[in-house]
Amino acid sequence: MCISKCDILVVGSGLNALGALRALGDCCDVLLVSHNVKGPAWHSKYGSRWESKNTASDAFIEQLLEFGSKQKHKPLMLLTEELCVAKIATKLEQLNEYFITDLIPTKNTEELQSKSTFQALAESVGSPIPRSLTVNNIADLNRLDTLNFPCIFKPLEQNIAYGKQFKKGYKVESAEQVSKLYHEIYPVNPGMILQEWINGEDSDIYFYFCFISKSGDEVTSFCGRKIRSWPLKVGGTASCTSAPEYSDELREITLSFCKKVGFTGLMGMEYKRDPIKNKFIMIEPTVGRTDLQHEIASLSGINVLQEIGEYFGVCVAKKRAFRSVIWKDHYADKLARLESSDDFKPVRAASYNALFRVSDLKPSIITFTKRIKVKCKHLFANV
Repeated sequence: MCISKCDILVVGSGLNALGALRALGDCCDVLLVSHNVKGPAWHSKYGSRWESKNTASDAFIEQLLEFGSKQKHKPLMLLTEELCVAKIATKLEQLNEYFITDLIPTKNTEELQSKSTFQALAESVGSPIPRSLTVNNIADLNRLDTLNFPCIFKPLEQNIAYGKQFKKGYKVESAEQVSKLYHEIYPVNPGMILQEWINGEDSDIYFYFCFISKSGDEVTSFCGRKIRSWPLKVGGTASCTSAPEYSDELREITLSFCKKVGFTGLMGMEYKRDPIKNKFIMIEPTVGRTDLQHEIASLSGINVLQEIGEYFGVCVAKKRAFRSVIWKDHYADKLARLESSDDFKPVRAASYNALFRVSDLKPSIITFTKRIKVKCKHLFANV
């Protein structure tokens, strides 16, 4: 493979990576690298392509080192996959020679990616977080009465086998429900966490993401809120918008946590605002990588990825020109809207589909074509 110039290396090919390409593609030379050439980002008009080994493997690290050794200047490494963060974080000393890896934390990576150790870390520095219980085996079910129900029951860490069989999380109303569910989950993924439920709707979930430099200074940030989640109550972002009215409050809580634990890098902290207690409670962080919510920033006129690139001298960021917009994963948002009783109505604003863009059509065409083929296959199979 011969790439003459690479300013930013984006790792991954899912919706996260697609949002990153669209945010960066018109301001610098971007190289998308992934082993999954079927993801939507692979079909974007932005950037160059490199089909690699599995991005969570040692073989991929070897490929990166070989590629980096041939570059005239260090590209900025931007990750979009959780499993890749875990692998890259263990090889930072080697990769630092050829890449700018400042977005990946040099400490606490494993602790922050695991829900149980993040819980302990947040409690140790006095951050607002609900009580929880780690469940690693059947015997731990005897301690369920130490928490108040309802609760949310979810895996400690990302697990591919779990994701294929079970929901991202479950809202549970009793110890009996947890016990029954855990006996089904245990053979596939024994590590789970039970966390007391926070009052409020999906639209009461907020996020604050930022980049903190090695010096401990915040370089750029954005504050937003979910409109809907899918599945309801426990799922990922189906639609979201900006929330500048809470930016100062969430900045203070987030930066205080980061300072106390010594965190530097790319941080995205999710919160839920309890409408009864009128208080923000931490849910979980995303560290060292982007997530679906990052694109709402660039669409809102605050292109945090370009601003990070400008900080490292690999691109020139557009001037900020804030405007209210709505980002949607159209299919997930449609399902959530049909079942949700949440009466939150965002400010009327332009709406952007996560996949479909007139300026970058191929990812949506390829994805929709695949969906039609799958539906036709199922239809004819039942004839």
